[in-house]
Amino acid sequence: MKEYGMEMFWIGVFFSLPAVMYIVGSLLIPCYLSIIGRRGVIFLAFVLLSLGMFMIGTSPLLNFPNSPKLIFAGLLLLGLAAAAITIPVLPEMLESIIEKHPMLVDSEELNDITAGYFNGCLGVGEAIGPIVASLLSAGIGFRTSCDALALTLLLYTVLFFCFNGRC
Repeated sequence: MKEYGMEMFWIGVFFSLPAVMYIVGSLLIPCYLSIIGRRGVIFLAFVLLSLGMFMIGTSPLLNFPNSPKLIFAGLLLLGLAAAAITIPVLPEMLESIIEKHPMLVDSEELNDITAGYFNGCLGVGEAIGPIVASLLSAGIGFRTSCDALALTLLLYTVLFFCFNGRC
């Protein structure tokens, strides 16, 4: 607040922006999917998520200026990308399993187990994420930790493309 001279209202807007953009992004998912396949949407969303992380941390690695406008744009991208990753993942998982094991097509148990694994992994990530982020931020600073997370996301994106690249 002191660094940017922002009022409490604007800080609240900044904090709510990813959630609002997640809602907007979830409404746009059918439009994205009509243009590119699920894997393509997930891949592009990871690229946008990485870019958003660089912008939120006003990346010293990329020499981004330390500006609230850049942070605002990064939070925008973060919300849109999060929706474009989490929503198409479950149907993509089901399709991949059915492709390898066609006898499970009409299995309700498959849907239940897959949804359970998906939600379990999402919950573990939501529990561990803030702890890891706070440790990174305390250890190497906020801006550098955002760079580290963005680079990790980029590495994952490259691996995702190499192993699942058919868009």
